[in-house]
Amino acid sequence: MAILAHAAGGRAGERAVAPFRALATPIADMVRPMPYPEIYLPEEEGYHPVAITRTMFVDAIDRSAADTILEQLQASTAMMPVAQLRALRQGNDGAYVNFLGDEGEARIRAAYPGSTWDRLRRSVG
Repeated sequence: MAILAHAAGGRAGERAVAPFRALATPIADMVRPMPYPEIYLPEEEGYHPVAITRTMFVDAIDRSAADTILEQLQASTAMMPVAQLRALRQGNDGAYVNFLGDEGEARIRAAYPGSTWDRLRRSVG
């Protein structure tokens, strides 16, 4: 299963999605232009997924990393093991704050690089 999003849409979006569509014939292909909020439909009452997270920015996933991801998914005891790949940037210790778990202050600070952390601390303090 894959959820794909491309901000540019149009032909650029189609070009970005094409390699994924070429991997195999999908059971269902619901990828289409849509407003961003439509990507995540409302969850059912009482639904509370359990997750273990690790977030980082990357430009690419090489074969070794892909093999590691697959090994971890196959070893998982979750009802539906999932890996989300959101390729952004390589060589940056930053983090996407919405995916941080209980990883400590250093990881939270990595989500707000440079003077951003200090500016945010001043505005709430």
